[in-house]
Amino acid sequence: MKILIVEDDFGSREFLYNLIKLEGYDVEKACDGEEGIEAYHTYNPDLVISDIQMPKMDGLEMLSKLKK
Repeated sequence: MKILIVEDDFGSREFLYNLIKLEGYDVEKACDGEEGIEAYHTYNPDLVISDIQMPKMDGLEMLSKLKK
């Protein structure tokens, strides 16, 4: 399973990345909504875990754009 983490806080992003990676999942990460959209189209994840409040584009706007 491929998982994309979209989180602007470096510590939280790295914590989630390492925790999920240890469970054996294929993980990619992005630091904001714009990067999350690019990573989604490049990586084609099965699951997206996203923060809501982020700079440039928040998580809800990003997910709405991905849904289209």
